[in-house]
Amino acid sequence: MRIRSFLPKEQTNKTTGGNHNHAQILLSAFSCPAHAICTPSYSQTIVDNTYINTRFHYTFTLPEGFNVLSETDNGDGIRLEAKDGKAVLSVWTHDIARTGSFLSEIRQYFDRVIKEWARTRNWHIDTSDLNDEYAIWRATKDNKKLYNFTIPYCDSGMTNISLIYDISEEQYYAALIPTLIKSLKMLSKACQ
Repeated sequence: MRIRSFLPKEQTNKTTGGNHNHAQILLSAFSCPAHAICTPSYSQTIVDNTYINTRFHYTFTLPEGFNVLSETDNGDGIRLEAKDGKAVLSVWTHDIARTGSFLSEIRQYFDRVIKEWARTRNWHIDTSDLNDEYAIWRATKDNKKLYNFTIPYCDSGMTNISLIYDISEEQYYAALIPTLIKSLKMLSKACQ
């Protein structure tokens, strides 16, 4: 199986080859081996610190210092919490009725959904970068920061990494974010 990594253009030249043994992991995901954690619906699996989403066919390396908080019943993704309780990390994919380019859809989604979400929950959106390949937005609320990274998923969805953390931990999490993005990999069969 071929694995494709999604990074903003300015980060693609920084990626390292690494030993990606995800094909072997994925084959075992469908049978849920004894050393894995599987949920009954959609067979979400965690093997060797790699989360495998068999509904949307992507993998994500779980960062050190985080514990699994929950996995969705519908197979959309996973939610993690830092061991010190100062950060929450979510990775998920959702379908949308995309009728245009990713850029036009993410702009509409950002204006219609994200801004309303931020307004009703008292988050202040600090920055946003929306383009054809990815969307990034950051927000602040009290002593918390939120970082969200979104990429297109096939022709009908979006895959997201969302991290909420204490402002006091900004230096640590700012350095961790590129690693999180690099660890998100779509499998070649994702859009088949």
